[in-house]
Amino acid sequence: MPGRGQTYRDVNYSKLNNSSSSAYSALVNNYNTAYSQAKAANESRYQQMLSIANNTSNQRAADITNDYSKQSSSAMSNLARLGMANTTVVPTTMTGIERSKQAALTSNADELQKTKLGIISSKTDSYPDASMLTSLLAGAGSSGGQSGISAVIQALSGMKF
Repeated sequence: MPGRGQTYRDVNYSKLNNSSSSAYSALVNNYNTAYSQAKAANESRYQQMLSIANNTSNQRAADITNDYSKQSSSAMSNLARLGMANTTVVPTTMTGIERSKQAALTSNADELQKTKLGIISSKTDSYPDASMLTSLLAGAGSSGGQSGISAVIQALSGMKF
C-alpha cells in the first residue's frame, strides 16, 4: 500500500503478473484505504476551518454586545447626570443604541456567512488518482485473457470514487 507521499507507481506489482483476482483486489483495497484516509483528513480540515470561523464570529458578537451594553450604561449615566433619567428622551436614546447594536450583529452574521461560503467554495480536496489505478488494472486485465478481465472487473466493483 502506498504510504504518505508515495504513489501507486512506487509499489511493487510483481503480483500482477499472476492473474489472480486476489492481487487485483488487494490493489483496489489499498486504493480504498488511501481514499478513505484522504477523505477523513479533508473533512477534518474542512470542519476545523468552519469551527474557527464560528468561534471568531461568536467572539465578535460577544464583543459587540459588550460594547453596546457599555454605550447604553454610559448614555443612561449621562442622562441621569443631566436630570433627564425619567423623561421621554431615555426610550428614544435606548432604542437608537439597540438599533445600532442589532445592525452590528447582523453585519457580523453576514460576514460569517461570507466567510463560510468562501471556505466552501475554496474546498479543493485531493484524493488518490483513480484513473491511474484503473488504467493499470485495465492493462493487466487485458493481458490476462478472459480470466484476467473477469478478475479486474470483480476487483473494480469494490473501488471507491
